[in-house]
Amino acid sequence: MHEVIRQIVDQGWFLELQRLYARSMIIGFARLDGKTVGIVANNPAEDQGVLTIDTCDKEARFIRFCDCFNIPLIFLVDTVGFVPSVEDERSRDGLIRTAARPVFAICEATVPRVVVYLGKCFGTARLMMGTPRME
Repeated sequence: MHEVIRQIVDQGWFLELQRLYARSMIIGFARLDGKTVGIVANNPAEDQGVLTIDTCDKEARFIRFCDCFNIPLIFLVDTVGFVPSVEDERSRDGLIRTAARPVFAICEATVPRVVVYLGKCFGTARLMMGTPRME
């Protein structure tokens, strides 16, 4: 996914944030046609791009930040979706509760967004990756 990002942004320039946290999700800033954009991408090289409690928090905070500063968003989607574990559900912020955070952040965001499918995207993972409802 890092190579895909380098290929689509200006001069391959990409500033990745929180690289070591929730590694199955990539977030960061890039330039596209000279304008700053926020990139939200699954990282299939790490656990097949699985969505977890940590990736939900990471994505939601980044989307809200970009919305505050009028930075358009580009979603690069390739994920198998959620793979909940017993530990996730027993934690204070279970996966069901945490998965709603990025969905609400996307719904509340007023910045333009583009969604690009590069691979798989199943079930409710569509909502978390900025995809509108499909019939």
